[in-house]
Amino acid sequence: GEQFQLDLPGEFALPGGWRLRAQAVTVDAQLYQLATANPDPFQAWLDRERLEFPLVVRSRLPGDRFQPLGMKGHSLKLSDFMINRKLPRRARQGWPLILSGKQIAWVPGFHPSEQVALQASTVEAIHLQLSA
Repeated sequence: GEQFQLDLPGEFALPGGWRLRAQAVTVDAQLYQLATANPDPFQAWLDRERLEFPLVVRSRLPGDRFQPLGMKGHSLKLSDFMINRKLPRRARQGWPLILSGKQIAWVPGFHPSEQVALQASTVEAIHLQLSA
């Protein structure tokens, strides 16, 4: 239930040995291509204009819902998302989540939320990278 506010730019130590790096970046055609074809599920680029600040990191809570990229406006329970993605049960409770306001913006290890994902018109983004 503990929450951490993300200040930009910054690098933060999180419970469980995680480290989160956050920085603002300007989006050009090359970065947009990299971000949309992202091969590393532990980094994400979020559309700065579509975010509510400050960003917050916390673990999951009962009733959390997530709108994964590609769901076309639909959401699902975070617990169902984690089960469907085969995240081990022992890891689910302490898994870090990035929130924008009350919405889950990114579940590290997976795609960002449809609500804050980069669009072709995105000019500024927040780059997040989680490492152990």
